[in-house]
Amino acid sequence: MLSQLMISEEIAKQNGFTKKKSVEVVETLWELIKKSIELGEFIGRNRLKAVRESLMISKTELAREANMSLSTLNRIENGHNCRLETKIKILTALGFDPKDDFCNIFPEDTETLS
Repeated sequence: MLSQLMISEEIAKQNGFTKKKSVEVVETLWELIKKSIELGEFIGRNRLKAVRESLMISKTELAREANMSLSTLNRIENGHNCRLETKIKILTALGFDPKDDFCNIFPEDTETLS
């Protein structure tokens, strides 16, 4: 599972930030992503692609972390439906708790994730 710590370490490595600064950057980004999801700023049937790109995660990396094929992930990002189990695997791989209210990446299933 990708974590805020892993992302902050990558940011530190790529940008020469201290560990403390990179953690601050990731925490700020995380909060902005949550607020954007809450406000519904991402458009489309699902918000997976926008969230993945905001977290600077490649499709290949997410597919690997969620234990699914790249073609499956492509179909989901393009708005095709998938099983609830698959959505939970994706949310977990992104570092979200599927039960959190802010995690509105798949708006059509908000009630079933709660």
